Amino acid sequence: MKKFFLIATLLLFLTHIAVAQHGSKEERIESMRIAYITEQLDLTPNEASEFWPVYNEFKKKSRDLREGVEGDGETNNMSDSELEAYLNKRFEIEQKELDLKKAYFEKFKTVLAIRKVVRLPQAEKRFKGEVLKAMQRRRQARQQRQRN
Repeated sequence: MKKFFLIATLLLFLTHIAVAQHGSKEERIESMRIAYITEQLDLTPNEASEFWPVYNEFKKKSRDLREGVEGDGETNNMSDSELEAYLNKRFEIEQKELDLKKAYFEKFKTVLAIRKVVRLPQAEKRFKGEVLKAMQRRRQARQQRQRN
């Protein structure tokens, strides 16, 4: 029975990935993130159905916090008082992000075992690394084709 649910879940995510192939780059990456994290955390179908809405809510709130933050490149032309205000704003946002993480990790514990909750940031970090490696490989392949 467990194998059935695992196969059904994988088929669901593979279908989602296949559909997303025709979508935007962001949609494809999001589909890959879902599949990767689901696999890394070894989520059951029941866990996945409870986890993903909470996770998506967390990610949206996290993105909303970072929206509108000025880029670091613009600091070159700031006065000392503007730099201090900029740093204080960054610290404030970082604190809000930390508070958000703490609150949502408490929520994650209500839908996942603590061992899976602990593996979540690790899985996210590995996924980002995999995406960066894939982008570098594509860039290198494109440069190689241009040289030939």
